[in-house]
Order: sequence, then structure tokens, then C-alpha cells
Amino acid sequence: MSTNIWGEDVLDSKEYSDEDSVISRDVIDTTDLFQQINSSQTSTGSVLMLYGLGAELGNFEIFAKALKKNIQSTYDPNNIKIVKTTTRLEFFDAILNSGLNEIKELHVFSHAFGAGLALGYHDQALNRDRGQLVNNNPNYTYDDVITTEIGCLLTDHLIVTLLSDKTAVQTMLQDLSFIKIWGCNSGVANWVYGGDYWEKLNDQNTPKPSIAKALAEYTNKKVWGAMSGSHIEYFIKGKWVSGYDYPKIYNRKYPKTNEYTDIRLHPDRGSYIEFLP
Repeated sequence: MSTNIWGEDVLDSKEYSDEDSVISRDVIDTTDLFQQINSSQTSTGSVLMLYGLGAELGNFEIFAKALKKNIQSTYDPNNIKIVKTTTRLEFFDAILNSGLNEIKELHVFSHAFGAGLALGYHDQALNRDRGQLVNNNPNYTYDDVITTEIGCLLTDHLIVTLLSDKTAVQTMLQDLSFIKIWGCNSGVANWVYGGDYWEKLNDQNTPKPSIAKALAEYTNKKVWGAMSGSHIEYFIKGKWVSGYDYPKIYNRKYPKTNEYTDIRLHPDRGSYIEFLP
């Protein structure tokens, strides 16, 4: 499977496997029931939502706000926080300095490939950093790529760069029920990088675990991730309609904002899969 993540390079997973998954693909993703059931029960905990750059899928904050609206009957709206995080440092700063107590749910809206979250997807400054590394240092190494990829949260970062922060992150998330990565491919294991720049990452920590599995082990919490690409879905007249099917049904590319009552990201195949530490 090849995925053109940033336009100029291809990240290639030569094996598409769910061997990291601890349950079968037909298990119900209970985290998504909030989208359809208006619970009257109130939780004393809090929810943190982090979103990266959406590019062709639009502003990911829209999906975070839609989810916040759905769970406001379960959590005090003041205890639901949405933060834009386009680098891995912003991502962990948002967790460690959220100002929230008893974080019960962590939702991540981000483009992803098997071995990482592309938080800064299509960020031009990050693209320039890659180009400068290649042009200025033709003998660049695994460590150089790891350092350059500030807009990604890679499995390698969790294993190497951020290992010293692991205890602090686990302490902050000790009350967590689950993490959910809303987006593409975060559950795909055995990722092998393709392209001259990215291939340097194959020098260590191979085969790569999925970012969902690696994040589960890093946080010691359950993580939900997708085994395929994802798409937008709109809740119209009591059912979910995919962005693929909408133009065929309604003869226009996008619905009007007052036409749907909910919106979400959803895997192209199956549902989100649970990964345990």
C-alpha cells in the first residue's frame, strides 16, 4: 500500500496487517455511540480533543466541535477542551498542561499513516525543513530525520525521543478510559518507509508497530485506530451518509450546513479497532 502523505514523498507499507489488533474487526466501536445516543448521565471527568491540519478533509476543528456538542450531556462543557496541535511538542504540551482534571477521554483528529500521526499535514514550513536537510546534508541519518519531523508523532519518537516523558504522560492520563484517533490508517502495522528521505527511518525499530499500538503502550491505555483510509460522513434524516455517496444521492458535492445534524470521520473499511497496551 502506498500513500502520498506530503505530495513529494511516498510512505510505503509493504504489509497491510492487523496483527497488532487484539480483537476482530467486527467488534462494536462503543466510543461512537455518543454520536447517536443522547445520554442523560453526567460524568465528573473531562475530555481533551487535539486536532492537526486537515488539508483536503477541511478544518478538523469542525469534527472536534461536533463531538463536543454530542457529549455535553455527559460531560460539563467547561471540562471539554479543544486544542490545535500541529507538532508533536504541541501535542504533548496540550496533554501535560491541559488544566483539566480526571481526563477520561482523549480524542485525536489527525491525518495518519501506519507508523505515525501527520499532525502538520501539508505544512509548507515542514516541507522546507525536509528539503533543506536533504540539500545541505546528503549523508543525513536516521537521527536527522527523527529530529526534522517535528510535525509528526512517529512510533520512533515514542520509542526514542519521548521516552523520558512517558511517566509524566501516564500520570496525567491515569484516569483515562481510552484514546481515539479519528482519521486514516493509524492501526496499520509493519510499516515500511519508501522514498529516499523516509527510508532512513527503516534503519532502526523495524518492523514498525502501528501508531495506535505504540501509543497504547506508551500511555498504558486503550487506543482506537483505523485499518484503512477515512472519509467524512454526514448524519442526514436519521442515518450516516458518506462523503463518497452524498454527491451520487443529492447531485452536489457537499451538503449545506443546515442539511445535516452531525458530522464525523469514519474508516473506509470497517470501524475503529481497539488496541491494548
